[in-house]
Order: sequence, then structure tokens, then C-alpha cells
Amino acid sequence: MCKKTGPDAITIFVILFSIVTTVAEIVILSKIDSFSANQIGLSFIGIVATFVVISNFAYVVETRNKVKEDLEKMEGKVERIAGLEEYYDYFIRQEIADLLYKCNVNGAFRINPSSMKIVHAENLTFFVRIRIPKRNDGVINMDETEHHYFVVWLDKKDGKELTKEQFDEREAL
Repeated sequence: MCKKTGPDAITIFVILFSIVTTVAEIVILSKIDSFSANQIGLSFIGIVATFVVISNFAYVVETRNKVKEDLEKMEGKVERIAGLEEYYDYFIRQEIADLLYKCNVNGAFRINPSSMKIVHAENLTFFVRIRIPKRNDGVINMDETEHHYFVVWLDKKDGKELTKEQFDEREAL
């Protein structure tokens, strides 16, 4: 994004307005002799007050524009962070599925990452519940499923099976 190097339109307007107003006051007051000193002073204060109001307006507009630009930048960063969160969640699920597959958890089948419930414990330690097809005497029944429970340490590339009670106790922490 390129930055502006010159003044914006509001700043130029304020400068031109102040110059024109000052010149107009000098010209008008020098031509009219009927003004008293109080009237000249009050008209000068009125012009200065007008200048202050317009300057404040210009400042508010510039501040609003800067805040709007900053918000747009932050929205872009938030969207990128949200995208990274989804990516890392997918990556972690995939890593856990691969690790459990290597441990021969689901026999010869791959583990679907969407069939896992993952509870983050700390650092790279996760408690995982997976749903896999039920087996009866080596026969796979695709209509029924059963749950297996694990603790997985991704930093050690290791894991061990837990009982349901151990998984539930850890999940409550």
C-alpha cells in the first residue's frame, strides 16, 4: 500500500480559507471607517473562531480516515490469522491421524480426522477419542462403530491407549 506524501484536500482547503479570510478582513476593514474598535475586534475574533472550527473539522476528518485505514489493515490480519487457525487445526488432526495409523489403531484402514474428538491438554499433548468401525472376531462391521481413547504427544511422536474413564477424567480437567 503506498503512502500519501502530499497534503490532502481538507488541509489545503483550511489553509486557503484562512488566507482568503484574513485578506478579506484586511480589505474590508481598511475601506470602512464607520467601524469602531470593538466591532473590528469582535469581527476578528469571529473570523479566528471560524478558522478554529474548520481546523478542528479537518483534524477530525483526517483522524477518521486514518482510523478507517487502520481498521481495514486489522481486518486483513484477522482474516489471515483465522485462516492459519483452520490450517493448524487441520494439520494437527492430520498428524494425530497419521501417528495413530502408524500405531496400527484401526487395522489396515486410515483414520478419518473428522471422526476424532480432540482435547488439547498442554503444549503438544492431546487427548483423542476416535470412532472406528466395530470388529467382531476380525470381521469389520461398517454399520456399527466403537470408540477408542488415546493420549498423543506430537512432540515425541508417541501415544498410548487409554480407558474411557481415564479419558473422561483428563477431559474434565
